[in-house]
Amino acid sequence: MYHSSKDRIIRSREPVGSYRASIFNKNSFLCIPNRKRSRYDGYFVKAKKLWKILDEIRFDFFEIKDADKIVKCKNSMQLFFKFINISFFIDEPTGALLFESNTDIKMNFLFDIRNAFDQRIWGRHYEVEYLSDNTIAIHFVKKTDTREDSTQGQKEFEKFVVIKYNGHAVSNQRWIEQEYEYDIDRRSPEYKRHVFSPFDINATRLMIATGDSLDEAMNKIKARYKLFDKIKNLATDFEVERVSRFEEVDFAYASAKDSLLSLCSKDCMVAGAPWFFEEWSRDEAISLIGLIHSNELELARSYMMNILKNVYYNGKVYAKLGEKSHFSIDALPWLFNRVSYMIRFSDKKNIADYFLTKHFISLFKGSVINTADLINKFLGKSHMIYSLPHETWMDSTYGNDTREGFNIEVQAMYLYLNKLAYALTKDEFYKEKEREMRTEVVNNFFNGEILYDNLNTKLIRPNVFIAYYFYPELLSHLQWKRVFNSAIKALWLEWGGFSTIDKNSDLYTPFHTGEYPESYHRGDSWYFLNNIAAIAMYKLDRTIYSSYIADIISAGTKEILWMNSVGSAAELSSAGTQTSQGAFNQAWSNATYIELIKEISKEIK
Repeated sequence: MYHSSKDRIIRSREPVGSYRASIFNKNSFLCIPNRKRSRYDGYFVKAKKLWKILDEIRFDFFEIKDADKIVKCKNSMQLFFKFINISFFIDEPTGALLFESNTDIKMNFLFDIRNAFDQRIWGRHYEVEYLSDNTIAIHFVKKTDTREDSTQGQKEFEKFVVIKYNGHAVSNQRWIEQEYEYDIDRRSPEYKRHVFSPFDINATRLMIATGDSLDEAMNKIKARYKLFDKIKNLATDFEVERVSRFEEVDFAYASAKDSLLSLCSKDCMVAGAPWFFEEWSRDEAISLIGLIHSNELELARSYMMNILKNVYYNGKVYAKLGEKSHFSIDALPWLFNRVSYMIRFSDKKNIADYFLTKHFISLFKGSVINTADLINKFLGKSHMIYSLPHETWMDSTYGNDTREGFNIEVQAMYLYLNKLAYALTKDEFYKEKEREMRTEVVNNFFNGEILYDNLNTKLIRPNVFIAYYFYPELLSHLQWKRVFNSAIKALWLEWGGFSTIDKNSDLYTPFHTGEYPESYHRGDSWYFLNNIAAIAMYKLDRTIYSSYIADIISAGTKEILWMNSVGSAAELSSAGTQTSQGAFNQAWSNATYIELIKEISKEIK
């Protein structure tokens, strides 16, 4: 496996298990596994919803897993098989998929056109039309079926796919059953599915475009196919900023930026691909820091304003914006932290007067004050903030582990909020609230060595690093060192991360259990939290904790470049050994890696 930019190329020091040759783009993505397949592999397009188009492309004479070399470069990847090499590209403006090879190759296309999360098997209708000029049009219609639905034969939606190629095609219409071993491991049914193979194509070059109408798909093909070579050049136009003396860190940093932006549209940032394709308020708020460091300030500001306009009467926002599910108690503190950072960032860049409009600043100040008042009114118990199940980022439940009650990072976040409210208003009420709350939190959570995660369970968890990140004033410098040392002793994983629960706990689960929540927040190591922990350790004492910080950077860099979906930061790892699991491309994992490298870039040059 190799990564390439305009002027540099790096290669993997050693193969790292199963991986995906992947391209993530804001309008589409392609994932090709070298081993175990998932129903979330293939070619997907983004059009309001996430739509799957292709499940697989099969080739005569070779399989993807047998590639001698793979080279990843921005919106492209090349695969080499002895004397044959093939390339995939994604056209950024349209999301169209391009293919090229150095010799005529027979390809079998397996289509599975559907909403990415719709697993129904009945009522799928394909019509294939062979047009002139080496062009094929596919018309797909999804109809209801009483074997799965309440009605029969009602059209739900239609999609059009157009393929243009420079060879010839042979019809072979048949259904083929696919098995998804990766999903079996994740305990994520369904594990088998029939997909449609309408034809084989022999060609050295082709393009696939989609649309809600035939005209839309055809217009994309007509406009873009003639620009094939230009699109190839743009797809490989990858700049790698020198942020350190380590090339792998430089490439991972650039790749994380690219992967984060692939999850963004003009309306929102989705939490991750493929299966977190919604706007999660907490994930988006945390990930805004990555947009700021990518100089996407206009985009960041528009996302910020959208969240600021969605504060509910109780001082919270819904975990999924636009969907009345459970609330997130920590999304707004993360948001206010990111807005505050962007204000300081704009001041340093001398663009504050232009960028930070009076309306934006007024909305921010009003939301901080309003949220502080609402939280104090509705949620304050004994001067501390109470959380319901599913409201914190550790939102899975297993056994009696719900995290209901008083949680340390939430207390730190709302101490920070009162501090921020005082800074904005100079109203002594908030300063007094901060003082009362700090006293109560220290008295209840700190035993001299350990900062408890939750007052009900008194477990050790890595949320102490988030607490320091938000409110280092909670404890003295020496007290924080004791807390960090206790956390490291209980949680540190030798491969370079933190367990989400004390390794001596009966709930500790060393290996990822997929969609079954046993390990999710009871062992699994989350890349975003490892990055936050490294930032916290760096700020507290970069010398004493240097080896842990270095190991976290090394593990995160390795995961982005050489594991699972190469070039993108995944969601999490097993605790027992480093893996790359969960969502293939996770926003806050990318964003906090960017933040971590930016924070310490002066030290690693």
